[in-house]
This record gives sequence, C-alpha cells and structure tokens, in this order.
Amino acid sequence: MLTGILPLMEVTRTPRTRRKRRIRTTARRLMASLPLLRKAPLPKMPKIVKVAAEALLRNLLKSRLLPVNSPQVRVPCDLLDEYLSVIIEHRLDIELYLSGSVLDSMRPGDAERILQKLTHSPRITVHAPFMDLNPGAVDSRVLEVTRARFHQAFDVAEVLKPEIIVLHSGYEKWKYDHDVDLWLQSSLSFWPEFIQRAESIGARLAIENIFEDEPGSLALLMKALDNSRVGICFDPGHCNIFTTVPQKQWLDVLGPYIIETHLHDNNGDFDSHFALGQGNIDFKEVIAALSVRAERAGQDVIHTIEALSPEDTFKSIKALEAIHQRLSS
Repeated sequence: MLTGILPLMEVTRTPRTRRKRRIRTTARRLMASLPLLRKAPLPKMPKIVKVAAEALLRNLLKSRLLPVNSPQVRVPCDLLDEYLSVIIEHRLDIELYLSGSVLDSMRPGDAERILQKLTHSPRITVHAPFMDLNPGAVDSRVLEVTRARFHQAFDVAEVLKPEIIVLHSGYEKWKYDHDVDLWLQSSLSFWPEFIQRAESIGARLAIENIFEDEPGSLALLMKALDNSRVGICFDPGHCNIFTTVPQKQWLDVLGPYIIETHLHDNNGDFDSHFALGQGNIDFKEVIAALSVRAERAGQDVIHTIEALSPEDTFKSIKALEAIHQRLSS
C-alpha cells in the first residue's frame, strides 16, 4: 500500500499554517477510514504513514477527486468545555464565537489553552462579537468601541490561526435613512487595518448579512474594498427573515464573494435556528449555486451549522450530506 503512496510525497512544499492544519485534519479522517490504518491509534502511527497520507490528500484536493464539503459547527466559546467531548469524539471542525463578555474574561494563555483542548486539530474559524457594534457607524465613539472589540477578537485569532474571521457589516437602512453611501464611506475607512491584521494572521474576513433587506449594500462594500482577503458569509436564515428579495437573487449578486455560509432553518418569522429541514428554506438551492461557484473558482465554501443543540447539529449535518448526495447523483 505504501508503495503506491510514497511517490506522491514530492508534491507541494510548505503551505500556510491554516492549510497545513486543514490537510492534517482531513488526512486523519482519511486514515481513520482505511482498514489497514484503523487498528493503530493516530498519535502512534509511524511518521512516514502520516506524511504519505497528507501527501495523498494534497493530490486528491488539488485534482478535486476528493471534494471537501464537510461542514463545521458553531460553538460559543463559553460553551466549549460543555460540548468538548462531543466535538473531539466526532472530530468536528468549529467556528468559535467570541462574545464581548468572553473577550473581557479571557486571561493571558487562555487562547493557547483552547488549542490544547482541541486535540483533534480541527479547522477553526472565528466569529467576532457583534452586539451593539457597527464598523460603518457615523458616531466616532461607536467606531472606537467597535474597533477595540474587533482588535480583542483579532488578538485571540493571532493564536488560533483561523481560516476565516466572521464579522457583521452594521448596515440597517432605517438607521441611515436609506443613505447607503453614508454607511459605505465610514466602512471603507474602518476595514483596512483589519484586512492588514487578517493578512498577518493568514486569515480571510467574511462579512455576514443580517438585517440587510437586499444584497446591494454588501455588494457595494465588496466592490469598493476589492480585496481577496475579504468575502461574504451568506446566512440564508437571516435572508429568509429580513428580506422579500428572492434567495436566488442574493446568490446571484453575492455569489462571487461568498466564502462561508451559516446554515440554520426557520419559517421566515423568527430567527429560530432550527435544524436544516425543519423550516421552509431551500438549502438545495444554496448548496447547488455555491458548489458551481466553488468549482469555477477552485476554492471550497466553508459551511457552518448553527443549530442550538447537538441533536439538531447532527440532524443538520445529515441533511446537508443528503443534499450533496442528491446534487452529485
């Protein structure tokens, strides 16, 4: 078996830290599924086997023979210990939500301890705080608080090395009297320092839709920033509540910029965060559109499950797997 794998070890050289972590995580999953390797505990596997499997994964990912569409799960940082055993047992990738109160309570070394707890080396993304914050605010004091909170989250990200940091845009048309340019100009002066920090971390920024009732404001922001480090986190649950614009139009307008999704269901009346399939959102339309976009761009979209319980999380993962199966058949 190794004779068929070893020649593949001469592929790509040193990738970025986040890419290495993703390859190692996927390699472990692949190795765990191979009968010849399943008998050996992963930490005790010969180094040559690990290196060979990682090289194999690089080739499969590069050739797109092995698409990576496994979702990750959202975990509030203050609940990480409560769900840690489930996360490790199922080798789940995670998006860690850092609220303002969590950031205020963190002590030196806490971020390092989070990594030590995650013994399965998952892919990590981070969701920065958003309550009461606005990166497009007109009031300088609001901008000051927003900037301070974001820098706190980025300090943690410096240690966690996430692939993506999710943030909110702050735009609500009623607050700005429909003057999107007022918000846009303030936003354009706010984001550059965080784009620079993201680059130093090796992460990308994903701006999430929430109260926007049409995709135009976020499209304007993407075009104005025009930076490969910045994309969109598309939340069809929020879209289902706060807009009458068809979901397909959102996907058509924002599709080129979408690098992550937040997946949870509702019936259009409340941000319920149901398991996928328990509301009225057409997730097949979302996954189909983004799969085509990912194939053309050669870059996978990260799907994040935002359920409220482990049971609903696993229901959502199964529902998402079923969608992928239907689309590939």
